[in-house]
Amino acid sequence: MDWDFFRAALAGGGVTAVLLSIAGVLGRSQLSHWLNKDIERIKAQFQRDIQIDKAAFERELEAYKVSLIAEAERAKAIQSIKTAGALRMIDRKYEVLNEVCKAVREYASTGVAFCTLVFASGDAFVRRQSWVSEYLQAGGDAIEAVAPFITHDEYGQLLDLHVKVTAAINDRNSFDVALPQPRLDAFRAEIVQLQADVNNLLQDKITAMMEMA
Repeated sequence: MDWDFFRAALAGGGVTAVLLSIAGVLGRSQLSHWLNKDIERIKAQFQRDIQIDKAAFERELEAYKVSLIAEAERAKAIQSIKTAGALRMIDRKYEVLNEVCKAVREYASTGVAFCTLVFASGDAFVRRQSWVSEYLQAGGDAIEAVAPFITHDEYGQLLDLHVKVTAAINDRNSFDVALPQPRLDAFRAEIVQLQADVNNLLQDKITAMMEMA
């Protein structure tokens, strides 16, 4: 080795250049090390952030699924309630139609029979009066019960029958004997057709409901 050259270089100020060169090499190496450490740290942080975001997303997704299931169950429950309510209404309609049909189907014959009674007093007449009064009251109650399930015109038809039979019976009560024949004939002519129309109306509605079942 040419130690003379090396000593000369050091003596001539070359030491500074050599040291700077060494420092540069060491500096680049250290910088690269630091950069690599920072990159690894950032990558690790990114991975942690990704895992945190993923976990949060999965929780939100699960909560959303649960809410969908809950909403579907709530909708199903509401529909079940509506269906049950509708079935109860159908049952109630069928029930009151049958009740009013039984209550008024013999209105005309009952009214005509009462108006032909020839005795005006006595226990038998009082009992008959009481029975007819209860009969008309039950018919009126049945008509009111069915009112929500029929049209206004249909309700008017039933009420017309009820009012006219009641009026004829009250008219009979004002006489000591049977209702005079002209009045009885007029009542019979009017009430028989009205009774037939009401019976047909109720029978048609009941039949229609049975066909839907």
